[in-house]
Amino acid sequence: RQIKKRFADCASLNEMERKSVDNKIYIALNTQMFGNLRKYISPKLIEQKSIKFNYSNNDGRLTIGSGKRMFTTIWSKASNRAIHAYNDADNIEGIGLKKSFTDLENLKLDELNFTSRSRTPEVGDAIIWKNNHGYYAITKITKITDDSRGDDSDELSIDYFILK
Repeated sequence: RQIKKRFADCASLNEMERKSVDNKIYIALNTQMFGNLRKYISPKLIEQKSIKFNYSNNDGRLTIGSGKRMFTTIWSKASNRAIHAYNDADNIEGIGLKKSFTDLENLKLDELNFTSRSRTPEVGDAIIWKNNHGYYAITKITKITDDSRGDDSDELSIDYFILK
């Protein structure tokens, strides 16, 4: 009851939405030792930055975060509109692709597919990285330059978010 009351007090829900969430919390708390509750909890942001780097250097590797929340991202050239991302680093368990990523509130981690070794996001898309400690990072692609397509260098600009 305390969980439901605290949630209802914090959320701005109409009466019908509140009853629906109330029911889902009740079901979640009574199945699979709270496992289903995760889909109704918003992820908490612990770090957010924008960064630009040359993806042709350092074998395309960029490390973000630290400690148990460290992610070694790996990238390679696709074009000036898309880029390849790989889950090959030792600390990465999987990567997922979210097309047209807009905000954290609408991101449902449990609905993403983490089964492929590589993904090819375009500008505006995001790669979601799951590390071997169970933490997540999101890298939203904001700009790509490609020296084989008239740009001065190979650069990837991203906004990244590391979640609790």
